Amino acid sequence: MVSKLLFLLYQVVLRLGDLVQGQTRHQGNRGHFVTGINFGGPALTIEGDRWLSFKEALALGLSMPGIQIAHSYVRPSPKTTYGITKMLNTVAFKAKAVTLHQPLGASGFWLGLG
Repeated sequence: MVSKLLFLLYQVVLRLGDLVQGQTRHQGNRGHFVTGINFGGPALTIEGDRWLSFKEALALGLSMPGIQIAHSYVRPSPKTTYGITKMLNTVAFKAKAVTLHQPLGASGFWLGLG
């Protein structure tokens, strides 16, 4: 229980650091962000881009049959931002190969991995 409380406090400190720094730790040409999904977790903002929550992605057409969700409380080293730490501590998995299908925006393209 104490370790979980310490981890939650650590996340608050990371989030405050992100807010103070304006989440502008990246530089250079990043290309065009299309869609990010936090598999198994909440919606997040990472380096200025909003990543969908797992529930939002499912509502928008994501399909991942037979997966399970897990959460951990690991503190990455070296330190990361609040959003990246939160994303790295959520996962959608399956004992065998994971298959997913996701529509990509108004373009009508679909991403399929399996």
